[in-house]
Amino acid sequence: MFTSSAFAQAEEDNAIQYKTVEEALKALESDSGAELTEYEGWKIFKQKNDGRYVLWSFTPAEHPAHPTVVRRTIAKLNGQLNIDMDALCYSPKTFCDSLMEDFKQVNEAIKQRESSGS
Repeated sequence: MFTSSAFAQAEEDNAIQYKTVEEALKALESDSGAELTEYEGWKIFKQKNDGRYVLWSFTPAEHPAHPTVVRRTIAKLNGQLNIDMDALCYSPKTFCDSLMEDFKQVNEAIKQRESSGS
C-alpha cells in the first residue's frame, strides 16, 4: 500500500496507524524497543516483533519527498522473505512515486541476496 500525498486519502488509507509523519517519528523516538540508526540524514528505526522486523525510514529535510515515512515489515513466510511496505508521503505525487520505486528496488535487492544465500 502506498498512501498518496493527499492528506484526506492518507487518513482514509493509513495502514501506518499514525496521522502524520511527525507523530510517527515522535512515537518511535520514545519507544525504548526501537533501535535508531542515522544514515546520510535518514532516520531509520528498527523494531523486532514476533520474528518480524519493522523498519521505519524517515526522509531527511532536503529530500524531495520530505516529509515522508516508509514502513517495511520484513518476515520469512514459507521459507521466502516477504517485505510489506506502507508510506505516508506529504510531498508532490511524483516525488512520492519516485521514492517508492527506489524502495521497491532496494526490497528486490534484499530478496535477491536472501535467495542466493549471501
